[in-house]
Amino acid sequence: MDSKFFDIFIPSYHRADNCKTALYYCKKVGWDVNKVHIFIDSEADDTAEYEQLAKRLGCQLHIFDMTEARERYDYVHRASVSRRSAGQARNMMFDYAIENGIDFYMVQDDDTQYYSIRFGNLTEKKAPVESVKKQFFFIPSLAYLARH
Repeated sequence: MDSKFFDIFIPSYHRADNCKTALYYCKKVGWDVNKVHIFIDSEADDTAEYEQLAKRLGCQLHIFDMTEARERYDYVHRASVSRRSAGQARNMMFDYAIENGIDFYMVQDDDTQYYSIRFGNLTEKKAPVESVKKQFFFIPSLAYLARH
């Protein structure tokens, strides 16, 4: 990893106007937007809106080929199109990471608004942004220790 920021992969479906993780949370914690990747499938009908979002935020947009994803990976039909897309996006994220030498990344839902901190059975409803930053910046250290 070349910086304290690791890549965040966000599968999304029909939420270009409300992709809370990218729109609000990653910016709020001061995350390097070049390390934020939104994945949508090629069958989505709102690609233009996602392209505008990515351009406005400066984050990465990846449009994976849903036909290719179905051919390469086991495909479990789900009634919810958004769940099908998110499941296949996770498969394609893995391929993207390998192809681009990304050995550590986090996958987050596209509607993350805040994090909670838990101490045993006690949960703080909304973790302060500074606490989240500390946790995020500590995660790569744990990954490094696990590999060595």
